[in-house]
Amino acid sequence: MAQRIPKEFIDLLLEKSNIVDVINQFIKIDKKGNDYWACCPFHTEKTSSFSVSEKKQFYYCFGCGAKGSAINFIMDFNNVSYPEAIEILAKQMGMEVPRDKSDNKEFIEIKKLQNVLEEASKIFIKQLKDSDEVINYLKKRGLSGETAKIFNIGYSENEFDSLKKNLLPNFSEETVFDAGLIAKSDKKQTYDKFRGRVMFPIHNTSGNIVGFGGRLINDEDKGPKYMNSPETKLYSKKKVLYGMHLARKNNETNKLLYVVEGYMDAITLYQAGIENVVATSGTSITQEHLTQCFRHTNEIVFCFDGDLAGAKAAWRGVENVMPIIRDGNAVSFIFLDEGQDPDSLIKSDGAKKWESISKKRVRIEEFIYKKLVEELDINSSAGKAQYIKEINELLKDMKAEILKGIMLKDLAKRVGVEFKEEIKEFNPEKQKKSLKSNPVRSAIVILMNYPNIIVNETIIKEKLFLEIPGMELLTKIIYFIKDNDNVTLAKILEHFRDSDHFDHLSKLCEIEMPKLTDPQEEFNGYINMIYKNQLEITRNNLLEHYKNSEEQDDSIILEIAKIDKLLRNHKFL
Repeated sequence: MAQRIPKEFIDLLLEKSNIVDVINQFIKIDKKGNDYWACCPFHTEKTSSFSVSEKKQFYYCFGCGAKGSAINFIMDFNNVSYPEAIEILAKQMGMEVPRDKSDNKEFIEIKKLQNVLEEASKIFIKQLKDSDEVINYLKKRGLSGETAKIFNIGYSENEFDSLKKNLLPNFSEETVFDAGLIAKSDKKQTYDKFRGRVMFPIHNTSGNIVGFGGRLINDEDKGPKYMNSPETKLYSKKKVLYGMHLARKNNETNKLLYVVEGYMDAITLYQAGIENVVATSGTSITQEHLTQCFRHTNEIVFCFDGDLAGAKAAWRGVENVMPIIRDGNAVSFIFLDEGQDPDSLIKSDGAKKWESISKKRVRIEEFIYKKLVEELDINSSAGKAQYIKEINELLKDMKAEILKGIMLKDLAKRVGVEFKEEIKEFNPEKQKKSLKSNPVRSAIVILMNYPNIIVNETIIKEKLFLEIPGMELLTKIIYFIKDNDNVTLAKILEHFRDSDHFDHLSKLCEIEMPKLTDPQEEFNGYINMIYKNQLEITRNNLLEHYKNSEEQDDSIILEIAKIDKLLRNHKFL
């Protein structure tokens, strides 16, 4: 039965679910440091040794060794089989488990929608290349050809049904309509939804196109300046953030993630080297957006106009984030001058100005305080009482108990009210397995914990590497990450479930990964070490062979000299 469930569905299920939320439905877990902790449900204990990593999407008990993904937890906790656990998790996520690609209409329909959107994007890109007017428009907006390529920006011709005609030979009209690419008139006549617009493909976190945003080239043309795809089986504006598929790959995103309003805001910042940015595509920030953000960052930085509309949007962000934020997370705000947005700021003042403004960002508690004191008379007892009442109401749904206590104390102190709240401390002393000195093992562990690392494929294809124990597994992991998007430690482990490597990888998952300042540099260091060690072994073998040969072969000396030259360089990446 398990083999009949498409692997793509299992990957999608793990991507959509959050192991913290899954396990929290069965046992109570509390955040301490970067991870979540609880008394292990699989053995009796008095102190918490069961840890859950939201970043890795993986759990591990330091007491009994229980470990795995969200699927593993459901299997062990409910004593059910692998396919039954997938059923349970899918039900929690509101997804239907396809038994087989060939006999599941919904699965096939989704693939059709993905394919037609990809084909539409190719058509839009071609139409952009064929239009000097649009190319000049983008140049005037300050976009380079490289940036347009990164974001797959295209152009929809200002024709009634040009796109439809291009797509219908390969797709049914129903599929094109369901993908949100065409619309129907009152007379049931279909026509292109996007016409005469710069097209911005909207991707999910895996990098698949799920919809489009379009901006009119000529502002005098009829219709809204900006238009998004309608709600479809693939696209929901309250769930998708523009640019997340790129932002999540940037190391800076782990520290903080900028949330801006428009496509051009995100694109201009990205082009200026500020790649840890996403956009709401002109919609209000939702709890689904925030949950997605906190999967990839510790701090969300909202950027709004400094006008009344910006203040209202910021307050909606505050209200929505309260049930979502967890201990260890942070939220802050950047307010620009009225009439200014990130796009215009970068063009007028450059990236350094943005960095300067970012350093002065407003913390969430400071924004809450300023908002409330503008509305209330905090010099009076009644005003102070109302202030405290509104703070309690605002923070009542917070699940981050430590952060909640700190904020309550801070906000009360600002108006001269003493708020006594016990601040919970944590310092779990855990016996954790450490990274051992074997360079191949170390490289595998780093790559599993930091799958966004860039790997030089040329060097790992060399014959020297293939002879090293463990390099076969490292290479398989590298190519799995290359061929898939939104990879986590749990997804890597799940991929090797039915292979001979599964048990070995499971043990490597137990190793405590120290926080690395530069994972890329650390990984490259181990690859260099592996290569250097193997070169030395090869050199010694060649030298030994040369010494013991009856007829000395000069080609061996040349090979040794070649290796010596490489070893003198010390660095191979």
